[in-house]
Amino acid sequence: MVRALVSRSYLDLNREPFELDARMFDVALPDHMNTTSSRVACGLGTIPKTVGDGLNIYAGPIALQDALNRIETIHRPYHRMLAALVEEAHLATGTVVLADCHSMPSSAVSKGHQKADSADIVLGDRFGRACDGLVVSEVSNLLKAAGLNVAHNKPYAGGFITETHGNPRQGRHAFQIEINRATYMNEVTREKNGGFAPLKSVLDMLLKHLATIATAMADENHTQLAAE
Repeated sequence: MVRALVSRSYLDLNREPFELDARMFDVALPDHMNTTSSRVACGLGTIPKTVGDGLNIYAGPIALQDALNRIETIHRPYHRMLAALVEEAHLATGTVVLADCHSMPSSAVSKGHQKADSADIVLGDRFGRACDGLVVSEVSNLLKAAGLNVAHNKPYAGGFITETHGNPRQGRHAFQIEINRATYMNEVTREKNGGFAPLKSVLDMLLKHLATIATAMADENHTQLAAE
């Protein structure tokens, strides 16, 4: 397991290295940087501009060199390590299943005042480009059986991590899990609520099931290679 040690408000590892908002910096940005993505437009680039309900994080422009230092010392090492772990697993078995875990505000998925109208979990696989549908279906079925409301690719279809490390044709399956914060905590006080322990049990079960799925897919892959 790989865990980020910095907040996404400081640097977002689920963005391209240079997905930056030109309005944030004290100098003009080089042409190779992606300044026009939809995520940048929302204030959610590699160095986020806003947090919460569109509140600005910084009082004024920040130094471009500061952003470049964050990218060089945090973003690049993280993705080098993640790529190395994915490659190690792929070389060993021919199959990788990468689950990229995030939390989301309940407001992002609420359709009404009743729990039944809101998603507890959103699974994102870049609309099938990053992960075999069998894996996502297995995950979705397990979560639904545990009583959770599950959505697929809306409003989150996955970001840079799934785009970069997911390639189902090569046996590399990456999907994103967005967990509704209201299912396990008070979003105002950030204190755990009564849903925390049950959700942890479900996720523990899911982790074991993912290992079973990966093993089965690896065994099938080896069988096909032997037959060929």
